[in-house]
Amino acid sequence: MDQKNEQTIITKINTITPTQAYLISLGADTSRTTVKTHLTQLARLLDIGDYNQIPWHQFTRQHLLAVIQSLKNQGKAPTTIKSYLATIKGVCREAWAAGIMTTDTFTHIKEVRAPRGSWMPKGRSLSVAEVQQLLSICAGDKSCRGVRDAAIIAIMVGCGLRRAEVVGLQYDNLIHRDQAIRIMGKGNQERINHLPEFAWQHLYRWIEEVRGDIAGPIFTRIRAGDDVTTNALTVNGLAKILEYRRIESLWVEAFSPHDLRRTYASRLLEMNTDLNTVKDLMGHASITTTQKYDHRDKKRLAQAGRNIRY
Repeated sequence: MDQKNEQTIITKINTITPTQAYLISLGADTSRTTVKTHLTQLARLLDIGDYNQIPWHQFTRQHLLAVIQSLKNQGKAPTTIKSYLATIKGVCREAWAAGIMTTDTFTHIKEVRAPRGSWMPKGRSLSVAEVQQLLSICAGDKSCRGVRDAAIIAIMVGCGLRRAEVVGLQYDNLIHRDQAIRIMGKGNQERINHLPEFAWQHLYRWIEEVRGDIAGPIFTRIRAGDDVTTNALTVNGLAKILEYRRIESLWVEAFSPHDLRRTYASRLLEMNTDLNTVKDLMGHASITTTQKYDHRDKKRLAQAGRNIRY
């Protein structure tokens, strides 16, 4: 490497902001998207147009407390505020590491705790009838899209994949002999999920009858005239597919892509699968996260309430 190129690289490294450094440190695209959302909101609160222009060398504990109070005033849930707090502390750590934030300031910021409390978890799990209806709608579509969309729905409720994990699946991730897939989840955590028979059959049909066994993304875009491309779906494209199939079903209630993941967790827990096993299958780093998917007590409480007689 000549001296000029070396100097250019050094210059670029020296101009990386703490915000950019923190984003680079994140493994998953979905994590970056969440952090960018938090930072954009933070920039608005500080009346700054671009979050890359936030003056972290001037950021203090008092600023952080003011941000937390503002989020409370907006009605943000405690878990949401905790997520914002983690983002800000992560960027401040990069600012401290770069020498533009003092140790005392960073220490005071680290000591700030998220507000206590919890809200009822959002989202829902789909009923067996709803899942069957969605798969039936796809089966009625004799185009390539019908085969693909059935495979997507089946693998999401059969393996509990996140949107980013679905669109990121590659043909090389398939383990045919075990009817399983290798998944790279959040934080570059790899796991292997074995597909239930119905999900494997839908996936196998998509690959054998339509996609083929070539390398590349498993789930691809389809143009008009059943023109199957080699371009991977996007997370937004996936969400549109699910909403389109829901509308076609006429009676399936609104759900988010993540609700299919909740459906998977709910089925496992209803089968009395222990929480540690569900945690590993879901790719969660903490069992606390897995517990948020456990809605069995809600059903128990609802049933108890309905049984009251006078």
